[in-house]
Amino acid sequence: MFHTGFTILILFPLYLCRALGAGDVKLLGVTAAFLSWRLALLVFCSGMYFALIPVTFSFFRKKNHSQNKIVLSGPLLGGILFVLYKEGYF
Repeated sequence: MFHTGFTILILFPLYLCRALGAGDVKLLGVTAAFLSWRLALLVFCSGMYFALIPVTFSFFRKKNHSQNKIVLSGPLLGGILFVLYKEGYF
């Protein structure tokens, strides 16, 4: 329970700045409940790295980049799978 609350407290300022959605913060909180808060933050960092893929495609496809919203559930899933593989769970 501590891991979930700590991760949500760390990511809550990003929610207030509208950099993350509430679902993304809750998803990372659940990830922290199953792994640890350190691995959840590693999932967040690697998920942001995986989010560069749709950003790159949308950059070349659309002209107005300020209105683009990215659903982070896919990149966060990639981050979860990457961290689980890196930590030897697979």
